[in-house]
Amino acid sequence: MKQTMLESLRSNDIRQFWFVGRCLLDNKIRGGAKKLYNYAFKKIRPFSDRTFDLAIAFAGPDAFIDTYVQKCIKAREKWGWIHFDISKFGIDRSIISDVYKEFSCINVVSTQAKEIFDQSFPQFSNKTKFTPNIIDVPVIEKMAGEEVLFPQTNKKHVILTVGRISKEKGQFKALQALESLVRQGFNDLQWWFVGDGTDMERCQQYVRDANIDEYVRFIGATANPYPYMKRCDLYVQPSEHEGFCITLAEAKIFEMPIVATDFTGAHEQLRLYSKPNKVVRHCSREIAEAIKVCLWSC
Repeated sequence: MKQTMLESLRSNDIRQFWFVGRCLLDNKIRGGAKKLYNYAFKKIRPFSDRTFDLAIAFAGPDAFIDTYVQKCIKAREKWGWIHFDISKFGIDRSIISDVYKEFSCINVVSTQAKEIFDQSFPQFSNKTKFTPNIIDVPVIEKMAGEEVLFPQTNKKHVILTVGRISKEKGQFKALQALESLVRQGFNDLQWWFVGDGTDMERCQQYVRDANIDEYVRFIGATANPYPYMKRCDLYVQPSEHEGFCITLAEAKIFEMPIVATDFTGAHEQLRLYSKPNKVVRHCSREIAEAIKVCLWSC
């Protein structure tokens, strides 16, 4: 909004400057951008005049995506689709409350995420439905058989984490746990990280500073992480928060021990899992202790 106001001044569009200024003030006072969205979407043209059977706001709750489906798509039925624990994200409650009135179904990818949403928006609890992500086991097993170049290691145990390398996915915390294990003498291991992201530089610097280079391999982003899942001895998901966590569900296919932090969906995924597993709090010490139990006590 601030950027739009500056651009309005440069183009001498005083009317838009004052309107967006009022929207900014309203946002600060009420904590929502509903007025701005109503204004903005008057200028966004629908991509099609066709009336669809179903329109899905898939990556929700998201103010822009949900509002776009509400205002710019004609459909006989409209669905929302929630992929995360809404208590961990800053969502615009005023927009969500307005948009979801017109949605006939709100799919949520885990039972715990559904409970959290229903508590936050009880007026929509009659529309919510637990709809887990689909894991195509035969396809994943086939992809796991593809040849890849594994990192060379003379370590007995290989730990794996797959996901975008970012603060919310918890790789930095995993490295702290690894350093703790190495300092305690549990050094017959190597941790592979599949993925790339905004926290990569910080993680790499930590590896250098902690002098744990020989215990870490950053493999980078790949469309097929499954050969690494098939090869590893332990899978660790150190996320700060999730909605369902597809990589955790995929790792279960390969029946290795699993350690996960206590994010939404972790307990329900691992409750009946037959292999050794631990759901721990969000700290490196507990991750390290769980790894010791799963690797050296099995």
